[in-house]
Amino acid sequence: MTYNTQNIQVQGAELDWNGTITADSEAKPYLLLDEGFYKFTVTNIEKTRYQPSPTSKIPACPMANVELTIKVLNEKGEPEETKVHERLYLHQTMENRLSGFFGAIGQKKKGQPLQMNWNTVIGSQGVCKINNRKYEGKTFNNVHFMVYQDDVRLDEVKNANVTGNVAQAVQGIQAQPVMMQGQPMQPQQPMAASGMQATQPMTSPTQPMQQTGQVAHPNGAF
Repeated sequence: MTYNTQNIQVQGAELDWNGTITADSEAKPYLLLDEGFYKFTVTNIEKTRYQPSPTSKIPACPMANVELTIKVLNEKGEPEETKVHERLYLHQTMENRLSGFFGAIGQKKKGQPLQMNWNTVIGSQGVCKINNRKYEGKTFNNVHFMVYQDDVRLDEVKNANVTGNVAQAVQGIQAQPVMMQGQPMQPQQPMAASGMQATQPMTSPTQPMQQTGQVAHPNGAF
């Protein structure tokens, strides 16, 4: 049976509350990305508060759990998407990570302050560097750092042609008006880079890059 919902054709029929079900649940295989630069879309944000462990390097503070959707071509040459979550800690010691995120989606320019407005980021697109991270015996996709829009090299983006023209997706994003919320954070020393501007040091760079300054990776704190 086929029916329409919001102009989308859906196969199948509704089930009765006392109906019988037979289909087994199958876990979707985790899509592990190769290390490299990928275009992403911000698809969700969860505002919460980080409660540190006794060994954490980051104190208690507000935290945004940002969901990034990355679409690539699978082994069959078909578009497939995966979700990558980035934890952004609202603390001065992690300010460069926040700047990297807002710079990647086109809201922050290098050398210019920005008052964060989280209400405007869902649907925004940008480019980030993905590497693999191991935790409790499993390997996951990890956001190594974000790339300022002005520093994006289109020929390095692995999924540039999967969901459209990356030049339009990256360069076409305009910085949206932000609401005045609180006081701006104290800026940290900028990081110098050749080509792409990184907010975190690259341990295994695929392209030559010079950087100064380091901050402990936030996702290592549990």
